[in-house]
Amino acid sequence: MESIDLGLDIDQAATAQSADSFLRHDFRKYLLRAGMRYSDLLSGTQLDPTGVASHGKNSAEKRLVKILDMQERCLAVYQAIEHCSDMQKQPYKKILECLYFKHLTDYQTAIQVGYSKSRLSDLKKSALCEFADAIDTWKVYYDVDIPDLKVEKKKK
Repeated sequence: MESIDLGLDIDQAATAQSADSFLRHDFRKYLLRAGMRYSDLLSGTQLDPTGVASHGKNSAEKRLVKILDMQERCLAVYQAIEHCSDMQKQPYKKILECLYFKHLTDYQTAIQVGYSKSRLSDLKKSALCEFADAIDTWKVYYDVDIPDLKVEKKKK
């Protein structure tokens, strides 16, 4: 199995597993708590939290702030995927969108990107590692709490 070096000193298999679990479970919870759907992200629906301020005095205001935080977490994930490689030999963005936004199977995704299912397996691992790296930027940009998905290589 070919491993694409992304220039990261990480355990690629463990990082890919971590990112996959995050996108399948945690991200789904973010969407539910944000009152959003996957299609909201794909359609370019923009969220504008302008004008919302929290002073900690009102429980309705606190709930709204929690919802906005979840929406911003969703946007951070979306932007991280949006900024993944989108080239013919590295169709990471398309792979991630097909698998985690459109919920296509590996076979359907392989057809979409024009690769065999076995080649998709390698590309998927690399896409998940690139996402794990990219999310670090976007969680800072949106100032949201998203766990670190990268798993460091064990020292020998």
